[in-house]
Amino acid sequence: MGNLEKDLDVSLEIALAIHDLGFPETFFSDAGRAVRKGEIGYFPNMLVAGQSGTGKTSIIRDWAQKNEINLVPFYVPTYAAYAREEQKTVVLSYLQTEGFKEALSKSRSVLFLEHYEDMTAEIESALAELMDEHVLPSGDDKIFMPELLFLIAEETSGRRKA
Repeated sequence: MGNLEKDLDVSLEIALAIHDLGFPETFFSDAGRAVRKGEIGYFPNMLVAGQSGTGKTSIIRDWAQKNEINLVPFYVPTYAAYAREEQKTVVLSYLQTEGFKEALSKSRSVLFLEHYEDMTAEIESALAELMDEHVLPSGDDKIFMPELLFLIAEETSGRRKA
């Protein structure tokens, strides 16, 4: 966990650069590879994995507060508790709520996916465009969320699923 804040700072720096450049068509990754808008890897999303009790969540929350980040929580187990055939519908309905859209519209927003290890294919499918392209479904349209800088997926190793 020692480098977690540094890694978060790097993702923030990249995300702010992309944001300040007006979301260019192509961006160069840390490895020097050109990543096109809409591709996985365009936004500097992070996976934070570790054992339970190591302080991942508190470090992320403290980092967000220190950096004036609007940390928007998405607690994955809530949606994983639904029957598999209902999960995608429930998540898509939540993504279309005014409260969720409003939360992601605030300046310097970062979506915090807690307990990513509970992510099912159905939930991931519902969140795919938000994670990869930062767009929300809105009826027949899609809404780009320009204030959403990146996502943090927190995964607790060794945790038993409910």
